[in-house]
Amino acid sequence: MTIILQVIILLFAVVFLARAINLIVMMRWHQRPGPPGTTVHVAGRRVYYTLKGEGKPTVVIEAALGTASPEWWMVQDELARATSVLTYDRGGYGWSGPAYGPRTTDAVAKELKQLLEELEIGGPLVLVGHSLGGLFVNHFCRMFPDLVAGVVLIDPMSPDDNRFRRELVPHVYRRSGIDKSKALKIQAWLNGFGIPRLMRRIIQKSESFKPYLVLPKETADVLWHHMLLPHAPRTASDEYFQARNHRPNLDLRSHETFPPVPLRIVTHSSEKMVGQIARSGGLSSDEAWKVENLWQELIRAHCDLAPGSRLVIADRSGHSIHLEQGELVVETVLEVIQEVRRSHSDVP
Repeated sequence: MTIILQVIILLFAVVFLARAINLIVMMRWHQRPGPPGTTVHVAGRRVYYTLKGEGKPTVVIEAALGTASPEWWMVQDELARATSVLTYDRGGYGWSGPAYGPRTTDAVAKELKQLLEELEIGGPLVLVGHSLGGLFVNHFCRMFPDLVAGVVLIDPMSPDDNRFRRELVPHVYRRSGIDKSKALKIQAWLNGFGIPRLMRRIIQKSESFKPYLVLPKETADVLWHHMLLPHAPRTASDEYFQARNHRPNLDLRSHETFPPVPLRIVTHSSEKMVGQIARSGGLSSDEAWKVENLWQELIRAHCDLAPGSRLVIADRSGHSIHLEQGELVVETVLEVIQEVRRSHSDVP
């Protein structure tokens, strides 16, 4: 046996050993859900959720692509002073069980409805959706309008998201960071072999991890372990693919099937986002502004979904508005709660 062949065999052995160790470590973490939430089985699937506070309406928070509910625990704690608040991990994320079937907006909306039924949570609801979570909320509102009393969409993903691919020149689109497909596939491969675990110091000093630094250490640690799950980026990849390629049976752009409820659209700071896009993608300021102007157009189109909607600008935030300006998110949701209470005589 040649030395080269011996080296190749040794490398393969090391790689597969690293993969096995990572899977064992992550399985042990995943099988032991921690506080403050708990788990419930819904339609044969384990769902991790945290329910805090008392009163109506119930605020239900739908997290963004690839993220877990602990991102929202600080906001949840503040809102729980005023009413009941539910956060949860969608299938394939955090301490919830695996996701089954295509991760379409229709499927996610139905799974949320099943969770609410299992927890005996009825209307009125105030739904809060961030990024792709905003698209899921959009669909839920049309499927179960009688439950919905108010909506807050935070940098929501548009049903017309493919306009980025159609309208931006190819090199700007590729380098803008808008398309998450390739990054999610790479992350899934790296997570499978536990490589990010070896890069903890580098990753936790990166721009993408920076918003988590405002969280308590225990919460940031939970999110770090979630980032290492081999199946989480695969779930995110399917959610992202379905959101851009699956045509739901409801028109998520039309105001006709959206309930006429108090609606707030919270959007990021254009100046801050342009800087981030230009730095991360190596684009010129003009190119970054083309991306941002289209992004703002798609976000602001959500204002047409309900009469009396209002746009709120997070003037110090990038995309992670709930982490960078959590107080603004809390204030905005509380405004909607008060509107709901004024308009519903049966809500104290």
